[in-house]
Amino acid sequence: MAVTNEGVEVATFDHDANGNILHHEDSKGTKAEFGSDEMNRLVTSTSFVSSVVSNEYDLIGNRTNIVKGAIQD
Repeated sequence: MAVTNEGVEVATFDHDANGNILHHEDSKGTKAEFGSDEMNRLVTSTSFVSSVVSNEYDLIGNRTNIVKGAIQD
């Protein structure tokens, strides 16, 4: 899916079969990847200009922790 502003593409998104975002790229070429678990909850997001962020959940689906780390090679 592409997002446009006055006919100019500003971002693209790739989704999985459940509608979860897999990849994102903005008009400046900044890319990010996202990972979801079997309950379609965001588990990881990786920005290739900043860091990796992981989300942790309890057994009933409440987010219990956000872990921010350095970019991984």
